[in-house]
Amino acid sequence: MTTGAVYSNTNQVPNVVIVASDGTLGYFFGGYVANSATTQTWSSADTIKEYGNLIIPPVPVKVYGLILNAAFFGNTDAILYSDPLGTPFAQKTKSIDLNTIGSATAGPYPALFSSPYSASAGQSLAAIAKPTTSTSIQMDYKTFAAASHQSSESGSNGYAINRNTGAFAAQNSQKDRFGIGLLVGAFDSGGGGSFSAVICG
Repeated sequence: MTTGAVYSNTNQVPNVVIVASDGTLGYFFGGYVANSATTQTWSSADTIKEYGNLIIPPVPVKVYGLILNAAFFGNTDAILYSDPLGTPFAQKTKSIDLNTIGSATAGPYPALFSSPYSASAGQSLAAIAKPTTSTSIQMDYKTFAAASHQSSESGSNGYAINRNTGAFAAQNSQKDRFGIGLLVGAFDSGGGGSFSAVICG
């Protein structure tokens, strides 16, 4: 929460969590519930080579790409994985050439796939950044006081994960969230309208 004299910082929205008697969590719209924000810097030479977010879309979506709020200092792959906590499979990859960005601090950067990936409602996906050289990438991430506070931002079905090889693992007991998400076009299979959005960005 904002510290100092009462009402001394009048341009801030209170970052409080409201807990109803039935356990439902509520927040002030526009508030910033996370305890802290920091950065992670990594490269292909590090033990952990891939960082990003687990994302479980609540409706069927077409994933057109990823959006990364990052500083690129070397070439990086933006990867969409299915089944990240089980047997990860790279469904889509966009290779980001640093020479095409024009600035190392180009985030948020949209990485569009050559064709969309169709995901079903409730499917576990991962939006991941993986440097392809020993030159690093730097990405912001937030830390919440409790994993349930993830629901203050586009749902509790997303949190930070990482890996070297094998299955991805939750970072910091599901309390972290990276600045990377899905660029999606969602649809209503029942004949309703459609919309586009960013999930967990």
